[in-house]
Amino acid sequence: MPNLISAIELPKLLASSALFALIDVREWGEFDLGQIPGARRIPRGSLER
Repeated sequence: MPNLISAIELPKLLASSALFALIDVREWGEFDLGQIPGARRIPRGSLER
């Protein structure tokens, strides 16, 4: 199971030198509202299939 972090913890991780993968699971409409630089978008619906 991957480690999950909160939105509050994300800025610290982004500023660190740690190796990580950031996956944004929001759907198209939500993702279009704003993206996190460096995030990979894989909609949750795709993961559930």
